Amino acid sequence: MAFLNDVSIQSGKWDSESHELLVLGVFEDKKLTDFQTSVDESSGGVITRALDSGDFDGKSNKTLALYSEGPSRRILLTGLGKRKEFSLDKLRQAGGTASSSAAGMKAKIFSAEVPGREDLDVSGPAASGAFVEGLILGSYKFLDYKSDREDETVVEKVTLVNGAVRSGVEK
Repeated sequence: MAFLNDVSIQSGKWDSESHELLVLGVFEDKKLTDFQTSVDESSGGVITRALDSGDFDGKSNKTLALYSEGPSRRILLTGLGKRKEFSLDKLRQAGGTASSSAAGMKAKIFSAEVPGREDLDVSGPAASGAFVEGLILGSYKFLDYKSDREDETVVEKVTLVNGAVRSGVEK
């Protein structure tokens, strides 16, 4: 068995260090948060261009990988679906999609924003906890009987950025 077992929270500004892969959740309405706008500006507008061109629609569990010259070398947009239908379960699904997509991109370590916290009627710890549950579930791989384990990428560490709540992550 292999799964994610190292989740940490970055304190301070997100762009104070480089990120191999940064995961951002985007709703179907394509409205970026202040944090996402900051990431977009520092990456030369790659997110806005992808959204404006129709390359990414924000539908639940859809993903799009973008390449950047900014503090994050790659950005993975993860669809959150309709804003008014967003729930803890959708947040958990987004975490699972993020982990499995990151593994598919051969990223053993990545950073992520806990998406949509302000759109939920729950506390910050509950939202952070649900997202981390999804990250762990999405990273699970049963490799006990697999002979070519070197071909499998297992996510080893995720760093949460932009104000994730520590008490929700520690559960």
